[in-house]
Amino acid sequence: MAKKKTFRDYTSVGRLSADYFINNLAFFLFISFLGIIFIANAHYAERKKKEILKAEQTLKQLRWHYEDTRANFEKENKKWRITRDAKQMGLKEKSNGQNIIVVPQNKEY
Repeated sequence: MAKKKTFRDYTSVGRLSADYFINNLAFFLFISFLGIIFIANAHYAERKKKEILKAEQTLKQLRWHYEDTRANFEKENKKWRITRDAKQMGLKEKSNGQNIIVVPQNKEY
């Protein structure tokens, strides 16, 4: 006569059974928690990496702006010093702008 199967017979997988999983449920939950923490940490690291890259780009733009402003300031400062020294020598800055020389097109040289 065949032996009647119980619920435990249907839930056992080889030498693993439902009792094994129930007895080690705390360990499985702990491992699951560690997995969740690991995934969250990876997302946090990616977000921080993007923020750092964005900050580096902003810093690069600000550095370019600073260098441009500094170069313009030095140029203006040099122009101001030349004008000041020229006034001390008795020279005046031209106020009417540039002279344009026009050569007629129809003459051959």
